[in-house]
Amino acid sequence: MLFQYRLARHARLNTWRQSYDRGVMVLKYKAFVVFPSFIKRINVWRETYRQRQALARLSDTVLKDIGITRYDAEQESNKPFWRD
Repeated sequence: MLFQYRLARHARLNTWRQSYDRGVMVLKYKAFVVFPSFIKRINVWRETYRQRQALARLSDTVLKDIGITRYDAEQESNKPFWRD
């Protein structure tokens, strides 16, 4: 009886360990897949923010040369960085 109990307990623990290991593997895989795309998204946001701030600093003559009014430049530079 004691042997059967230990065997059943070992089987339950072993099954739990296997499912836990599979879960950890899935989490590691998802982190491996999701993390680089998250880093790319952050880099795009940083670049968007930098470009909008540079646009806001341009003089009126430079804006006129590229065909943008001061109002358009202000509208674009006031957008949140996550908006395209």
